[in-house]
Amino acid sequence: MQGYGFVASFDLNSDRLNVVVIDRQGRVVTTRTYWYLEVTRPGYPHGEG
Repeated sequence: MQGYGFVASFDLNSDRLNVVVIDRQGRVVTTRTYWYLEVTRPGYPHGEG
């Protein structure tokens, strides 16, 4: 099966999602962090995160 030659990895945390994409040679193509605004916003109840 032919693809694009990239691999994506995801790191799921309680307040964010980290994403990294690497190519066939092991070089990092891109990284991204997505924050969950509902739990990182000031004033959000601590026990409800």
